[in-house]
This record gives sequence, structure tokens and C-alpha cells, in this order.
Amino acid sequence: MRTTDRLLQLPRLIEQMGAFFAPGIGGQEAVGATGSSRRNRAPRLMEIRLDRGRVWAIDETFAGGELRVIEGVVWVTDSPATGDYVVNEGEVFALVGSGPWVVQALEDAVVGV
Repeated sequence: MRTTDRLLQLPRLIEQMGAFFAPGIGGQEAVGATGSSRRNRAPRLMEIRLDRGRVWAIDETFAGGELRVIEGVVWVTDSPATGDYVVNEGEVFALVGSGPWVVQALEDAVVGV
């Protein structure tokens, strides 16, 4: 199987692992949502609470936006994979490309997109 074929299967595989895709919260607690009129950003800000070890996948809806770590520490990778990133509390990760992005809480965390 080619790498591109495997990457196309990523959303289904992540879902089978118990992860979920934005904008559907899929069992995680939505902390809040506000509007945003800035260009090249998702139309709203959602804050998601992730327990340590929980995986969350962000879909192309949020391409061009930002992932903000409000509390805790998360690991982020994207598809096609350009690297692995650890994003700490107070830091911002640019959602460059078309996604999806996979986020895993390395400790209890609150993130915003």
C-alpha cells in the first residue's frame, strides 16, 4: 500500500481508535465558542478539554487557523506528516496545509481552535 493511500485512511483509523473530529465534539467537553471575523481563520473558536492520553483529530474545516494550548501540553502531527510537535501551555500551532491534524494530550489540557 502506498503512503498516500495510508494517509487517506488516517481519519477512519483515528475514529476507530476512539478519537473524534472537529467540529463534532464527539464526547469531549466543549468549554466555549465565540465568533471570529479574521480572514484565514476558522469561523469560530472552540475550546476543547482533553484528558491525558486522549486523541483528537482536527479536520480541514480549520485549515489556515490556529491551535492554541490554553492549559497543559499536547503533541501534534499532521497529514501528510511534516513532523511531530510538542505544544506547551500558552503556545500556538499554525494549522498549515489541508489537514487533518492529530492532537494528543500529554497531560490534561484545554485547547482552542
